Amino acid sequence: MKIEFLLKLVSQREHAEMLLNGTLFMRPAVYYHKQEDKQCGQNDIGEAAVIPGVQMYKHERCPIYCMSIVTDADIEENRFVISTRCIEDFNCKTGYAVLIRYKEFAKRLPTLLCGNYTLDARPVKYQTITQGEMSKFIADDSLDNLFIKHPFFSYQKEYRIAIAQQLYKPYEKVVEKKCFDFQSDLRDIAKCYSIPSLLDNGKYYLHIEESRGDD
Repeated sequence: MKIEFLLKLVSQREHAEMLLNGTLFMRPAVYYHKQEDKQCGQNDIGEAAVIPGVQMYKHERCPIYCMSIVTDADIEENRFVISTRCIEDFNCKTGYAVLIRYKEFAKRLPTLLCGNYTLDARPVKYQTITQGEMSKFIADDSLDNLFIKHPFFSYQKEYRIAIAQQLYKPYEKVVEKKCFDFQSDLRDIAKCYSIPSLLDNGKYYLHIEESRGDD
């Protein structure tokens, strides 16, 4: 299967506009541990884990940005179905969907202005962490542990961007949001759609070759 598009679901128009304007609004991985926060989507206490079930983490302060993958196998008659479960996870029934052409986006990723930080971007793997991976995660400084999630979340089909963070002191406060900008906007490779307008007979269909979105 080949990745054709990336899909970002947001609850507010302003967040869709930020993405179209070339700004990634990112949260640290640890933010998604907040089980009581209804606005952070489907919470996952395993984000940034190196040993499952022990709540031992690494790179949990690194900013991450999450989108859903749309492959060629998902598309039929120039449309695909957006997961209702994902829409509900992120409280987006009255929100917006931003569809981005993957090839063009991947070419622009190196232009994301993230200073001296290391950027990593790839599909998430849905599996339990193996013994060998635990040892590797503890020993090296790669961001690999940020790209593994429990199989329970496989329906999200996530493509993730992670940005490494410089060393910090344990007593430092976690920065709960951070923005990184591309050198230009993404409007030539992305479209915005109102999610309620996509509902048809109980499913959310996005027609990928419509001449205009909602932007």
